[in-house]
Amino acid sequence: MKKLNLFTLLFVCSIALIIIIAGCSPLTDPIQTFPTDDPTETTTPEPIETPTTDQTETPTPDPTAIPTPDPYSIDTDGDGDSDGNEKYLFRTNPYYAEVWDGGKIHIKIDFDNPGNRLLPRKIQINSDNTAYLPRKLYAHIIKNIAQHNEYYIIHIERLDNIRVAVIGAVENPDIVGLAHQLLCEGVLKNALTGIEYDFYPIYYNSQVITEIKNLGIDVISYSLGGSCSATTINNLVTDYGVTICAGIGNDNQEGRFVGWSSPEYTIAVGGQDPLNPNIRWPDSNYGRISVKGVSIIASVAPFPYGTSFSTPRVAGAAAKMLITNPNVTPFNIRSILHKTATKIGNYTYNDIPHSGWEPGWNNEVGYGALNENAALQMVIHYQ
Repeated sequence: MKKLNLFTLLFVCSIALIIIIAGCSPLTDPIQTFPTDDPTETTTPEPIETPTTDQTETPTPDPTAIPTPDPYSIDTDGDGDSDGNEKYLFRTNPYYAEVWDGGKIHIKIDFDNPGNRLLPRKIQINSDNTAYLPRKLYAHIIKNIAQHNEYYIIHIERLDNIRVAVIGAVENPDIVGLAHQLLCEGVLKNALTGIEYDFYPIYYNSQVITEIKNLGIDVISYSLGGSCSATTINNLVTDYGVTICAGIGNDNQEGRFVGWSSPEYTIAVGGQDPLNPNIRWPDSNYGRISVKGVSIIASVAPFPYGTSFSTPRVAGAAAKMLITNPNVTPFNIRSILHKTATKIGNYTYNDIPHSGWEPGWNNEVGYGALNENAALQMVIHYQ
């Protein structure tokens, strides 16, 4: 029994020794490798793939982006100098944004300095200083010369004929209206004797104001009733420089002004008796209203009498005044007619009808009867 136990012990020890020796031998399994932190080891990086986009391609512009203007390629105030090379300050040209419309007027401008040919818009001025100006711009410059002359202009010479219109009937008139229009035309042509002019018979219609502007009319003889906005009529006078002579009507009423005689800036023409020129024609309206008064009277002949025929006589005188001195405004013309009118009859002329008007007015005959010769003499040197 003891021998067996010794044998068993030896056997177990032998097995244990074998196991210990086997544990120190290399393994036959594949060996796994791991990255090393050795700084001396060189690692080749993988190449980075670059985009294939064409670098010369032009990007699409943003349609909402506002480009920066080139000051040397634009002329904001239209004076002929680019914004990057201005000779004049912006304030010297305050009318750059104005719409200058109307029929073209052919003129020659004399500047006080040939290098300062300044106009409020970019108007083509020829080497001989001639130009075609829209009616509204022409009127503006004439008025500007009389006030403060910021455009360095000495003189303006009118190269084309003065344009005179007569309105004596509505569009598509009946036989009576047509006869009235033709009579008004005849009286006006007779009053224009001795001068060159362009004549425009106009029949009243809804587009008459636009027609007057587009034709570049200088003087209108208006012998018709009807109505039109006073603001519109005054705009023709003040902004387009149109001298409007309008018959005051034949109702023998004080303070009644028909048609275009009512607006403040027209020349209201009354009637002078053709048989007794020292008195008002009995049927002629007279007097004053608000800011308006009869300016002057003239003969109502021919038969049938009426202020429709006194009006063209005054319009003819106004046209001659413009030819004599193209630098006068409609207000200058009215003032000269007031100052030179002949004091007729036994009327007392000691009133001033409205602020800014001349003294020497009478309620029935205004400043008196038309004196064309005296008016033409005064207008020559009028400033």
